[in-house]
Amino acid sequence: MYFSKDRFQSIAQCLCVAFVANLGCLYLGLARKCPAILVFVALAAVVVGIAVPQQKTGLLLGRGLANAIAVIHLVAVGLWCHFAVGDFLLNVRFRAMVREADKIVIRDGGNLCCSNPDNEETLYEITNKTEIAEFVGMFRFKSQSPGCMCCGYPGIDWWRGGERIVVSAIHHGYELRIDGKYFDWVFSRDSRQRILRWMQNHCGEDFRRGIPRKMECLDGRQKIVMETWNWPETHNGRAPTMDDLRAVFTQKGKDFPACPSGGEYTLTFDKESGAWVYCSFHHDE
Repeated sequence: MYFSKDRFQSIAQCLCVAFVANLGCLYLGLARKCPAILVFVALAAVVVGIAVPQQKTGLLLGRGLANAIAVIHLVAVGLWCHFAVGDFLLNVRFRAMVREADKIVIRDGGNLCCSNPDNEETLYEITNKTEIAEFVGMFRFKSQSPGCMCCGYPGIDWWRGGERIVVSAIHHGYELRIDGKYFDWVFSRDSRQRILRWMQNHCGEDFRRGIPRKMECLDGRQKIVMETWNWPETHNGRAPTMDDLRAVFTQKGKDFPACPSGGEYTLTFDKESGAWVYCSFHHDE
């Protein structure tokens, strides 16, 4: 019989050697650059085990230990294939969705759950075909995750012929949520670093902060308003000015809030309705 016990033992011994080789590939990072190398090494071991009689391969390990390592090796390679193929298909799906995009808009917002893309500030826009290809090329995904409950920041919209074909947003700097999909798509480590550098260079943003500019602006204006709550009682009913409030922040050792989009703040004060700070940029907020 061609596949005798001795033949299987020869395959097991070769798989033990291949197991050590694959551990070396993982340690050196070769498997990350070329996931198929682990499969190739395991298949090569099986072929050698079939082709070379056990008398020539010898018994490197005891039969029981060799069989156990061989089984663990094959299971591990099988799981590696499952996840590697899944990641590959995830990236293929993404490129198929955005393949025909002729414009990409990075905006000051998130996913559609709590954003209106048509009314949000554009942080950067890409229309050049070469730049679009380079931008898409930075997006590499390694897995999927259930995601979080936030809206993400910044929003990234993909357009074709004047129509928005994909609405997405980055979440906490490590995954992309595409509206209409059940799971978030987790960036690979290299992809995350490249996108971070790109955002900082082109948008002046650290996209890990996860808060749109308009929300940061609103939060700053609320802090200013809070300093006016007891102002009339402590200043004989006199209405505060913006210079007064700047002085208050300075006395407390705090920076006076400023609009991240460059808007100018204007203070209005009424004894009955209180204070309100308007922003010349986010005037509709």
